[in-house]
Amino acid sequence: TAAAPPLVPHLVQHAGRRLSLKQTKEGNILIGGGRAAKFVQHAGVLDLDARPELRLDAVFAGADAARVVPAVQRLPVLRIWSGATSLAPDQLPLLGPVPRRPDFYVATGGSGFTLGPTYSRLLAEQVLTGATGLPLDDYSPARFGALNFV
Repeated sequence: TAAAPPLVPHLVQHAGRRLSLKQTKEGNILIGGGRAAKFVQHAGVLDLDARPELRLDAVFAGADAARVVPAVQRLPVLRIWSGATSLAPDQLPLLGPVPRRPDFYVATGGSGFTLGPTYSRLLAEQVLTGATGLPLDDYSPARFGALNFV
């Protein structure tokens, strides 16, 4: 949205809807939530150089946001975009060293836009000390065993 006075002092994540709200230090409100876009295909082959086509439900994100934070309704929308999200088969993030390359760490999947700062703190801790304040075993790339071919 256009810049606004402080409206959203923290991350708003709506569990019942695909909605997240964050306000930048400049005052813009980022409305997100994982609404799918449609990849462009030619003769059944994905065109990874083409911009994904926005689906109509992406436009409704503003209405969802206004229901949660009513002041958002009066703010002009500056742009709508869609980006790719990476997901592992089990839908959990991958965090930690790749087994065959122990000096190569990954942090991908899950809610990276929302949890990226936490992922980076945990990986920095792991790289610097060999341990983390939270257990990462469930998110280890090692859980995919033979697929770790990097």
